[in-house]
Amino acid sequence: MFKKATPQDLSDAVRLLFFSAPDMLDYVFADRKTGNALAFLGYAFKNGKGLFGYKNQYILSTSQEETIALHYLSPPEKRIQHHSDTLSQIFHFYSFFTALKVAIRYFRVYSFQSSATYFSSIAFIPFTTNLEELKHLLYLFEHQVKASPLTLKTVVFSSTRKNSLEQLGYHLIKRKSTKLKNNYGKVPHTYVLEKHIFNFEIQH
Repeated sequence: MFKKATPQDLSDAVRLLFFSAPDMLDYVFADRKTGNALAFLGYAFKNGKGLFGYKNQYILSTSQEETIALHYLSPPEKRIQHHSDTLSQIFHFYSFFTALKVAIRYFRVYSFQSSATYFSSIAFIPFTTNLEELKHLLYLFEHQVKASPLTLKTVVFSSTRKNSLEQLGYHLIKRKSTKLKNNYGKVPHTYVLEKHIFNFEIQH
């Protein structure tokens, strides 16, 4: 089952977002006041816009209504707007000087390049997620009949996530080592993966 997220999905959504990439998210969004990225993720999800807003997320759940993944999908023409909305959230959530630091870290981690591909991000918790079940849910989500081939691109920040996504049909196209770290988190590696699908249409 899949559906557009709503503000009522806050608890599950923030849990999935954070524990899918805690080190990276803490590196970008944690500060001395919050201690971790959870507070900002909750604020951004409830706001509705941007990379983490509920309006741009889909809930993937089992037949028992257990939420197992959160799927963000950005068409090329909306990518810059989603980044702009997220930066606006940063400057509304943090004090001005803290926001400047967070924004710089955000630019370092998140790509602003526009391309013809859709950007995909699947938030789930490695080791506790049934990947075969998630793969089936993704198949249902991605094949909503419109005859045009499509490339999805995603970026992850750990080998565990990379390995999981490869089991879900993604293919590694680039790996980059980084030295990004602070007192709250780190980004040792960046992996860019792609997935080619057909018969795709986002239901608005």
